[in-house]
Amino acid sequence: ATPHRGRVVIAKLIAYALNGIAFGVATIVLAIAIALPWLSAKNVDVSLGSNGIPGTLVGVAAGVAVYALLGVGLGALLRNQIAAVVGALVYLFVVEGLVGNLPGIRDYYKWFPGGANSALTGASQPNISLLQPYQGGLLLIGYGLVFAILGAWLAVRRDVT
Repeated sequence: ATPHRGRVVIAKLIAYALNGIAFGVATIVLAIAIALPWLSAKNVDVSLGSNGIPGTLVGVAAGVAVYALLGVGLGALLRNQIAAVVGALVYLFVVEGLVGNLPGIRDYYKWFPGGANSALTGASQPNISLLQPYQGGLLLIGYGLVFAILGAWLAVRRDVT
């Protein structure tokens, strides 16, 4: 067997997407296992089948899977693992936070990955109009695919044959 970076990146994309779904589902199950008894102790009745909760739960699992694809693509694009992790965290916590809170550019937040994920999961953002959940999901998938394709393409270009 000879190593081909393109195959490795594709295998990583598949593995990370499946692991992302599994991680999202495990997180949801854990959150429900903690929240339902706690809310019941406070006499709050919650039905998991109403108020858009099923759509939110599916959106969370899908969002985690797509962010896993984004991570693999970003990791394939950048050779330095530390730079990839730090860059992703700075983007997620600083850049998107600024875009979502600055009045002049707040309207564009819905087109960013965080805004698309918020739309997909049904999260509300004060003073920000978001896309419809299916639109946010499609946009987030688009971001994931773009990073995955660019990462795979660059990995193949770097491949030594």
